[in-house]
Amino acid sequence: DDDDLDFDPVNVRIEDVLLWEFDVVAWAAEFNRRFDIRGPATRLDDRIWQLGTFGSASLVFLILAHSDSVTEALLRSLPTVRGVPPVVLLPSRTTAPEFGTIGGALLARLTAGGFGAEPSIEQVIRATPTAGFVEPVPGFRHSADFRSAQWNGQSFSLTPQQAQVVEMLLDAWLNGTPDLGQGYLLDRIGTTANELRFTFRDSPAWGTLVVGGGTRGSFRLAL
Repeated sequence: DDDDLDFDPVNVRIEDVLLWEFDVVAWAAEFNRRFDIRGPATRLDDRIWQLGTFGSASLVFLILAHSDSVTEALLRSLPTVRGVPPVVLLPSRTTAPEFGTIGGALLARLTAGGFGAEPSIEQVIRATPTAGFVEPVPGFRHSADFRSAQWNGQSFSLTPQQAQVVEMLLDAWLNGTPDLGQGYLLDRIGTTANELRFTFRDSPAWGTLVVGGGTRGSFRLAL
């Protein structure tokens, strides 16, 4: 109050600043739009927000903590989703822990501007598979570039176009919308073939890993 200069100062904790001045929902909507993260953001507690999912990876989280020790404790409390470590974004001011896997989480720091991550989320995900494999669904594993996959103990070696199809179908499955149309798939992989089965000619993945969808002309993974 300008008319009353004899006031007592109010101590504001950094947690309060984060909660009051940072509109996480608005920020997350813009962040998710820019980086193709399927949201919306959900507040799990005062310091943890679930932003959504990125591609075929597990959930993406934002941790807002005022100290490194709290950050590390929160990291260790995060769940592993579908067998893949969660991707966690930390404020740029965070000095520890270092980049890498801690508590099962894959880490990136927000850039100073707040709308970027270092390394990028895609770089984090692609660099993380243990022994070169990701297992987003129990029983199904794939290499970082999808050129190799396993389903129920059977291994599949995939061509670049086949790998693209499997990756798109996995993204659709993880989104809860497993079917994709044949025309859409053929257009995205840039083939002149008029049927998807020609892309999987002589591949044991056809009819085993890649199967018909719920409607004519659609396909899904047999997960």
